[in-house]
Amino acid sequence: MPSFAALDTDPTMNLPLTPPVAPDVLTPASQASLPLAWQTLEAVPDPEIPVVSIRELGILRDVRVVANDSGEAAFEIVITPTYSGCPAMQQIAEDIA
Repeated sequence: MPSFAALDTDPTMNLPLTPPVAPDVLTPASQASLPLAWQTLEAVPDPEIPVVSIRELGILRDVRVVANDSGEAAFEIVITPTYSGCPAMQQIAEDIA
């Protein structure tokens, strides 16, 4: 089963640092897990407005299957702040992990 991993971003451009994806991690099983990942992340609340999810606020941008450091399938979670310098981003990344 793929593991969840919060995404690191380039602090200067807020772009995801995407590791190369090995073709063998893009299996039907790992691709089939994507809807479950989205559903799981739907339940992650915004730390400042807990009645709203990070997906509803537009913080959750994408979920991708990538190879982790061990070459196994993992989820790359792409999140972006609602505004520059949002203090809740660290808490959101910890909640996802």
